[in-house]
Amino acid sequence: MKINRLILGLIVIVLGFLLLLDVTDAFDLGWIISYAWPLLLTFLGLNFLLKRNGQYMLGTFFLLWGLLEFGKRLGVGFLRNVSVWNMLWPIVIILFGLWILFSRKKESSDFSEMNPFKERERVSGEDRLDASAFFSGINVLHESSSFEGGHVTAAFGGAEISLKNATVPVGETAVVDVLCAFGGVEIHVPEDWKVQVKVLPFFGGVDNKTSLSKDNTQDVKLIIKGTVAFGGVEINNK
Repeated sequence: MKINRLILGLIVIVLGFLLLLDVTDAFDLGWIISYAWPLLLTFLGLNFLLKRNGQYMLGTFFLLWGLLEFGKRLGVGFLRNVSVWNMLWPIVIILFGLWILFSRKKESSDFSEMNPFKERERVSGEDRLDASAFFSGINVLHESSSFEGGHVTAAFGGAEISLKNATVPVGETAVVDVLCAFGGVEIHVPEDWKVQVKVLPFFGGVDNKTSLSKDNTQDVKLIIKGTVAFGGVEINNK
């Protein structure tokens, strides 16, 4: 299990227990949340910064935002009488200026290329798929000649995975584990692949639109399993 899936799962479980305890008046959930959401911001910032091909501007923004909110709640001197929101806008301007100066695309006149929320694109020939999108989008073209499966995570973002040029060895079945929370995942597969879906929806939806989805004479080439909460997963032959 990938570390980002583990952390996200633990956060959801802890939140559920806290809500349960709040209903029983065991303690004041509001106090916990006031410290929990700055922690979430800090985690998101670190996640962006530590990713391969990370989104450094966005990561720095979330990290600073989380730290400032923590400082405000702990009563750090200069933050006591200052609105964090009023400090964020100058920080955004400074970060954007640094992005312009140090971006690899700094000579480009197309500012859309420097958008930190822009959907990322990647081509992979590895046998294992590993794609994640947090508050962003990712588009992966997977071209493995011996595809085994992998992991797809989308939280407050979207992931589009194309397996049209991938190949599963004869007699084998690939397994892709999906975790989708407040986001969307779309997986494109070859028309001769039969896909079996074992995804648990929780206030979400799963739609298998592949041409062989109801053909009981074909062997299963791909199994999609996992969980979708407040989001959607679609598998098709597009």
